[in-house]
Amino acid sequence: MKQSTVGEGCAATSRSKKRLNPSWNLSEKGVTPMHETLRFLFVLATLPPLFSCTGCTRAMKFTYKADTPRLERANELERMSGGIGRFEDKRSWVEKGKPKSESFVGQGGTWRFGLHHNGKNYVPVNEVIQSLLVDEFNSAGIHAKPIDAVVSKQDAPEMKKQGEQNGLNYVLGGEIMVFEFVNEEGFWTITSRRAAVLSLHLFKVRDEKFVLETTLSENERENEGMGVLHSTNVDRLMNTVFKKIARRAIEEVATRCLMEPKDVSCRVRFEKCEREFVLAENGHWSTGPSSSPTYTCR
Repeated sequence: MKQSTVGEGCAATSRSKKRLNPSWNLSEKGVTPMHETLRFLFVLATLPPLFSCTGCTRAMKFTYKADTPRLERANELERMSGGIGRFEDKRSWVEKGKPKSESFVGQGGTWRFGLHHNGKNYVPVNEVIQSLLVDEFNSAGIHAKPIDAVVSKQDAPEMKKQGEQNGLNYVLGGEIMVFEFVNEEGFWTITSRRAAVLSLHLFKVRDEKFVLETTLSENERENEGMGVLHSTNVDRLMNTVFKKIARRAIEEVATRCLMEPKDVSCRVRFEKCEREFVLAENGHWSTGPSSSPTYTCR
């Protein structure tokens, strides 16, 4: 009797469990543990996340050292002084009225990643680029300093003003078209792409004209296996992709400045007098920079 009672009790318990959870005794319905696992994962995926994050951001630190070698003809550029402005940021995810968006260089899900530079979080990309370009130009032997203005091709009057106020021969401005990293997720692996596209506009202050207009682009694409750290993406964006852009920019600017005609002066001596003449860039001779040229007579 006791065994029968126990047996009935167990059967009753089993039947009650079946009613409460049909997944019990899976073999009776042809459902395997694998099916049950897949069902659980599907349900879990359809549930809203317990800790959802909308508009989450993080400022990423990076280490950078300007190390462009000194140019072979740097001594010919020693008298040239240049100013580098902040480039106009034309990237699609920069939102007007949201300064933090100017710092973003990557996105992962609902997260967006900005830059931490010189002890500050979410520094705009155009300020970071300006700061690093100034360091790289000086490392190459070209005297450059930052100017407090956003300048691009349509800002010639502002470039002239900044150049005259700061005693500069040239002002470099431009646009940021692309500056980002993207993780392309495959079936099993992740491919990371880092890219930068900058347009450069070099303005000659005295002549009030642009002497260089070009677009520079660099990218790097690597299979990262099962994953890659966001900090790694930021480091390679700055120290590989941007550094190549910076060195190409230096080469372009230096080449153009060395090609620009220089003032040539000479002294013409007559029988008893000597007078200085200057051959200007337009090919005309003048009596020098002074409005009252001096004569040396004997």
